[in-house]
Amino acid sequence: MSQQPTAPKGRVVLVLGGARSGKSTFAEKLAVSTGEKLLYIATAKRIDAEMVYRIDKHIDDRKDIDWTTKEVPVHLSTVDAGDSKVILVDCVTVWLANWMGHLGYPKGEEVDEEAVQYADKLDKTAREEMSRFLEKMVAEGRTVVLVANEVGLGIVPMYKTSRYYRDTLGRINQDIGRIAERVYWMVAGFGVDIKKLSEEATLKI
Repeated sequence: MSQQPTAPKGRVVLVLGGARSGKSTFAEKLAVSTGEKLLYIATAKRIDAEMVYRIDKHIDDRKDIDWTTKEVPVHLSTVDAGDSKVILVDCVTVWLANWMGHLGYPKGEEVDEEAVQYADKLDKTAREEMSRFLEKMVAEGRTVVLVANEVGLGIVPMYKTSRYYRDTLGRINQDIGRIAERVYWMVAGFGVDIKKLSEEATLKI
């Protein structure tokens, strides 16, 4: 009996770094280099003049790149990627901020029971949504390239909502990193595959 053909399994790539480290440009080059039809998922909202300018400039600077763009600020798992084989998400950092706005913010700065419940809800729902999105794309045989900021290297944020945001983003980055084939760390425009380095490293006591 002949085996039934199986659908190709998708791949996940994470491009991680600080502000203006070259994340987006590097991720775009990775995505374009595949030669496959590309869907660009923009997570930013046109909430003020600065953001409108940045979005429009981003579009204008990349007008010669052949890709389809969808603005998806919140519900990533509902995306219909059509016949696109490569999905570029820019970026996870902004998407999580939008998800927080979608949930609503806790009142005041006191870390009370309500605040703790909010933090748990944010962490649970955001990570579940990202997981649903990636599972869907991978099951459909697509390559997903995600851009994200590393925000955990600075001082502890003063406000509780900022701390909840930082903590959840860090966990989401870890979730993505665990299933990613490649995890690139960006510094001054250069990307290093830290997952490969981690796999090659040997821990000795």
